[in-house]
Amino acid sequence: MQTVLYLQPKFSPKDLSVIGAEALTRCSSNARGTDFLREIVHLVKRLGYNVICEGIETEEQVQLLRSLDCDGAQGFWFSKAIPAEEFERRYLCD
Repeated sequence: MQTVLYLQPKFSPKDLSVIGAEALTRCSSNARGTDFLREIVHLVKRLGYNVICEGIETEEQVQLLRSLDCDGAQGFWFSKAIPAEEFERRYLCD
């Protein structure tokens, strides 16, 4: 139950809820944890939040989050931290 403490609701125009890296790591290590994470994601989504997960470092985590229907993810699997200008150049400009 301690893992729930790592869920960080963030209120914004899109009403995001962020699942922290430690919660993902702890829950994805066994079937019971994965079931727990699945129920948390479904509950949060039923409450009208988008679910984002932080700290993604492996392909297995990416696949798990896809199977859980998470709305987004961030972490070193996708990219190391980069300056805002580089992000804009890579992803927002033609």
